[in-house]
Amino acid sequence: SERFIQTDAAINPGSSGGALCNMYGQVIGITSSKLIGNAYEGVGYAIPTARMKIIVESLIKNKSVVTRAKIGITYSEIDSVISEIIALPKGLYVSAVDKESKLYESLRNGDVITAVNNVEASAEKVLMIVEDLNPGDNITFKVYRKSTNKTFTVTAKLLADKGSSSYTTKTDDKKEDYNSNDFDFPEID
Repeated sequence: SERFIQTDAAINPGSSGGALCNMYGQVIGITSSKLIGNAYEGVGYAIPTARMKIIVESLIKNKSVVTRAKIGITYSEIDSVISEIIALPKGLYVSAVDKESKLYESLRNGDVITAVNNVEASAEKVLMIVEDLNPGDNITFKVYRKSTNKTFTVTAKLLADKGSSSYTTKTDDKKEDYNSNDFDFPEID
């Protein structure tokens, strides 16, 4: 999960990665994705330049992104309306836990995270909290488990969100690795 800039600028195959500019010609984002479906048209997203700058600096220095943290779970937000309908507390409904996550032994599918670092849990708030932390930092969750009707606290270390790159500069005849976590920048004279 990330925070993006929503845009109606055309993003077609091959044009993602292009600059999103404001009316003054300043680059404010890098286009990255778009929604496809019958219910909407022309909805695209861009990575804000402040976030992109951190990622690019890490790629140049380390050949991978080492400064971005992730929790290691997949979740959906339960707002006040959904909470009343499904009789669960507001928060983040856990639908999957990565095996590499430090939360794998503690959380189950169906748990609801009600607070993150003592802040009421919402999708936006958890992104803000994780963006301010680094891989290896501790994060604390208050969790409700419906099967036991109990609330408990879990603390875990954040993982490094290295992402992946489909770019490579390998020139030999070997098969290119399109799932590499390294980004090889071309040499500049």
